[in-house]
Amino acid sequence: MKKKINILMIEDFKHDYLVMERTLQKSDIECKIEWVQRGEKGIQKFKSGLFDIVIIDYKLPDENGLEVFRRIKKIGIDIPVVFIAASGNECIAAEAIKLGAQDYIVKDPLGRYLDVLPGVIKKALSQWEAEQERKQAEKALKATNEKLTMLAQTVTSMKEYVSITNMDDKIIFVNQALLDKYGYKRDEILGKPTEILRSTHNPKDKGKEIYTETLKGGWRGELLNQTKDGKEFPIELSTSILKDENGKSVILIGIAVDITERKQAEQIQSVLYNIADATNTTKDLNELFVAIREYLGTIVDTTNFYIALYDKETDIISLPYAIDEMTQYTSFPAGKTLTSYVIKLSKSLLATQKVQNELINSGEVEILGEPSKVWLGVPLKRGKNIIGLIAVHSYKDPNLYTEKDKHILEFVSGQIAVAIERKQAEKALKESEERLSAIFESARDGIVLVDKTGKIIKMNERITEVAGYTQEDIVGNHLSLMKMFTLKDLPRLMTDFAKIIAGVEVTPIEYRLKTKKGLILYVEIHGSAVKENGKIVGAVGLLRDITERKQAEEQIKKDLKEKDVMLKEIYHRVKNNMQVIISLLNLQSRNIKDNNVKEMFNICKNRIFSMSLVHERLYGSKDLASIDFQPYIKSLTTHLLTTARGIASNIQIDVNAEDITLDVNKAIPCGLIINELISNAFKHAFPFTADKPKAIKGKVNVKMYKDKEGKYNLIIQDDGIGFPEDLDFRNTQSLGLQLVMGLTQQIDGNIDLEIDGGSKFKIVF
Repeated sequence: MKKKINILMIEDFKHDYLVMERTLQKSDIECKIEWVQRGEKGIQKFKSGLFDIVIIDYKLPDENGLEVFRRIKKIGIDIPVVFIAASGNECIAAEAIKLGAQDYIVKDPLGRYLDVLPGVIKKALSQWEAEQERKQAEKALKATNEKLTMLAQTVTSMKEYVSITNMDDKIIFVNQALLDKYGYKRDEILGKPTEILRSTHNPKDKGKEIYTETLKGGWRGELLNQTKDGKEFPIELSTSILKDENGKSVILIGIAVDITERKQAEQIQSVLYNIADATNTTKDLNELFVAIREYLGTIVDTTNFYIALYDKETDIISLPYAIDEMTQYTSFPAGKTLTSYVIKLSKSLLATQKVQNELINSGEVEILGEPSKVWLGVPLKRGKNIIGLIAVHSYKDPNLYTEKDKHILEFVSGQIAVAIERKQAEKALKESEERLSAIFESARDGIVLVDKTGKIIKMNERITEVAGYTQEDIVGNHLSLMKMFTLKDLPRLMTDFAKIIAGVEVTPIEYRLKTKKGLILYVEIHGSAVKENGKIVGAVGLLRDITERKQAEEQIKKDLKEKDVMLKEIYHRVKNNMQVIISLLNLQSRNIKDNNVKEMFNICKNRIFSMSLVHERLYGSKDLASIDFQPYIKSLTTHLLTTARGIASNIQIDVNAEDITLDVNKAIPCGLIINELISNAFKHAFPFTADKPKAIKGKVNVKMYKDKEGKYNLIIQDDGIGFPEDLDFRNTQSLGLQLVMGLTQQIDGNIDLEIDGGSKFKIVF
């Protein structure tokens, strides 16, 4: 386009206007675009007569594009019109063409129509100019037969194919463009009927229809023509009639335009639309592949056709869909096959026999199966990733496919790749949903899905099994209206739900659930938020029937309480019985005159007291299996000082014990050990005589702690005269030390003795 053209664009969608404007600015068309969104505004602009072409969208906010076109026609300003519509309705297109539109373009979701937009505008302007020339030629012929020569000169240089016939439909003139296209010499075509130019595949009596309509004023439409060698191609033909000054029809004029590229573009657009639609309408990949082959078959021979998918990890090529006259494969190692060659190079290949031989001789390719006369493969790409390949081939015709077919497959391969990937994603999603549904329904716990507002949207059958309520009873209701929960628990349930929706983590909580039959069950609900794209859209609750567990826990609590009562009673009775024994020993010792015997009675009483004191502590302890040993030691040492009375008045006992808890199996032996070692210190570390009945002044230290290794350390140390060096404390005749040794073994302990300014016994257990 040399001159700057003014375009009036009547388009309601601003985005579409902007992308079309950008496309035209990038093309070789120098233009200025006036854009309006409404039909009425467009008509007002059109009346200015400043525009060279009008582009009208079919769907406008105030009226449809056809109505706007009709109103424009009535204004009387003759300029070319191009229709653009989102719908592929052929009726709209036919009506637009019938009204006089030069062309139409169907929008597609991928914006492919933008690729043909500049060409359509140029063609429309060209056709319009040709139409103007034709009209001028008609006018000249109408005025006088003498201007026929001038008309011939006018159409001779036209790019369109011009033919002039007499009233018998015999050709009397053709321009050079027609001769070049059809392959005839002028003398081969002059005097022949126009049928010589038409394909036999046109509808029956099409020629008669054209002739009849031309006599009525003119005919315009599409039909198939054919060259001298029989090659068919589509044309758009406009015919008119020229009359002399007396109104008598004298010649018929036909002007044809080759619309092969436009029809091919329409076919490709149709294939793209159909494949996109098949992605939504087919139920699985196999149906999609069948549909793809069917639609591609309208523009490319798909007798031998396959779709290959490539697994990069295994280097395996699978053929989920293949139609082949000779061989059948479902998968094969990628190796050096033609399929692998195209996939790994990420480049289309039209492989004639010559090309195949060159690749084989160079070692780049090895033919798998029966060799083809011609093979065409195009990679299926998603961004930078190659997911596979689409291929067609022929065992018979080496000329079946050309570079043109390769370009067509390349053009549609992107949509095919999108369709396959989407179908694969749908399949994966469906399988995932089926697995989740199976898990959802077979779960041992009840599952409830709730939206953000609190409306229950789904539950599994386990809820029905537990509570007796059906889907109809629960799904669709709000949580706050749930009859399944007791009135006391319902407010707590709503509070917990609000926390979950707010993003607060809620620990599993117990609720009481009322079944449809009125039974009260205990359930534990673990609730968590459901998120989509990082936003909380609802909540899911896992409901577990813990009624049996609660009943078991209550029974255990009851049994433990009964056991506690029983143990306390046992400890109390044991303590009382030991006190009775001590009292009996006290009564008996009053009648004993021998001090040695009396001392033996006192030792027995202290031993019994040490054990009685453990049971007394256990009786008052919350933990009936163990006691706090620090106060026990203090009570025991106080008792020992009291029972020693006068002889120990000069002896001091210091207790330094950590807060240590011992079970009854260790507390009683430890108590007896402390009793024996302190009593032994009173008797031997601080000696007394009949002349001096009081022991010498001294101190006994009792220390108990837990070391880093977790062992208990019990130390009883005195500052008395010390243990005799010639006496082995482990092997004595003393009953007390024998008891100490035996009790130490009972608690799995070790005992050591240090003699340094007194005696220091250390028991570790």
